[in-house]
Amino acid sequence: MKIKNNLFELNIKKKINNKIFNKYIIIKKIGSGFNGVIYLVKDENNKEYAYKIHKLLDYELHKDFGSSVIRQFDFMKNVIIKYPNHFINIIDFYITTDCKKDSNYNIKIPKGGIQKILSNYCVHYFYSLIDTTFPDLIKRWSSFNYKVFYDLFLQSLYMIYIIKSHGYNHNDLHNSNIGLKITKDDDINILNYKIPTHGYYVQMIDYDGITNDKYKSYINNFNERYRYKTDFGKIIASFIPFIMYYPLYKKYNIDEITQKSKYYEPPKIRNFLLKNFKNIPYDNRKGGDYIFNFVKSAIYKIVFWRDYQKYILKIKPIKLIYPIDLNDIFFIINNMYEPKIILKHFLQKRDYYMNKYDFY
Repeated sequence: MKIKNNLFELNIKKKINNKIFNKYIIIKKIGSGFNGVIYLVKDENNKEYAYKIHKLLDYELHKDFGSSVIRQFDFMKNVIIKYPNHFINIIDFYITTDCKKDSNYNIKIPKGGIQKILSNYCVHYFYSLIDTTFPDLIKRWSSFNYKVFYDLFLQSLYMIYIIKSHGYNHNDLHNSNIGLKITKDDDINILNYKIPTHGYYVQMIDYDGITNDKYKSYINNFNERYRYKTDFGKIIASFIPFIMYYPLYKKYNIDEITQKSKYYEPPKIRNFLLKNFKNIPYDNRKGGDYIFNFVKSAIYKIVFWRDYQKYILKIKPIKLIYPIDLNDIFFIINNMYEPKIILKHFLQKRDYYMNKYDFY
């Protein structure tokens, strides 16, 4: 049931002025994540949307930035509407009070303490759709298209630069949250560089984890939870290794391979990091371990790839592809808190890589 005159909803309604969907048809389930499920739906005019149902926790029931709902609409107001090509839009939403039981909306809740802090509230979002994800596009290639990859990678870096320049972090930019939207535009202007789109705009998906320093006084343990977070953590640990392991696609289940990210790494990897990357935080605080472990996972897959494939994937090692030079991957690691520096670096090296790819 929809809530009537609920203060929580009315507060959010100030952030968005679209009419609530009264009629929609669920076509199929297209995804799920922590505390939520996503469906493809269509409205009475047969226009399709992504429909996400998210269970709210007790501490999210705020009328301020303590609520992830409020934070999403703050992000929409300050970023999404200014850069519509690079972010899926929040079309509409409503809130219900029948969300305590998992069976109501087929949402699987992780076991553990989170069960104790679930509220009775669900928020229902309607988002604009993407056409595919960056990794899914790559999976469809019969051979790796280096030039298309590089230009779309530049758009991905630009997307991270945009949100950081407005004071935000996404905090969950894994492979499935890097979407692609088909466009008829031939080029995109990125810091005065004319970059081919190859028929796609790169779009960021899923804003539940959006943070900004202005949220500090509203989120418990903000400094502890977000002090060292950077959106390049998962780019380094997940997306770049995913690209480099392209030769394994035809021979192995790549989805299973890319999920094998949290395993014990030999001490030599930790020593390698401490010797070569002075800017990586490593301490007993959660944030420091968070970044260090992402980079450690990436180094294991990329630098010590023979060991990783032999002992973790348990396969005969296959040589990786390097669409980005190893020293440029290290450049990202050393500058992961400076998106503009990283973006400029790869924009300036585009001619170098285009010429290099001619020989592949």
